[in-house]
Amino acid sequence: MDQNKLQQLINDLRQELHAADSADEASKELLRRTAAEIDEAVGTGQVSDDRHRSIREQLEQSAVDFEADHPRIAAVVESIIDTLGKIGI
Repeated sequence: MDQNKLQQLINDLRQELHAADSADEASKELLRRTAAEIDEAVGTGQVSDDRHRSIREQLEQSAVDFEADHPRIAAVVESIIDTLGKIGI
């Protein structure tokens, strides 16, 4: 269930990033790469503790970066963080 929710949230994030024309392209690309890493981690079921921390830190920083100008992106990122915690990533 949570993995399905996570996949939906990642899809939502990709859609929001695509629609956010005014967002910084480097920040959007970082989130796209992080989403791809999450897909890989969920697919393999394997993620090191260091990689887990790195993904989480990237997501937390992205949520802060996007919060003022793109609150919908920030909200999706925060939901992804919560869901990752629930599935142990």
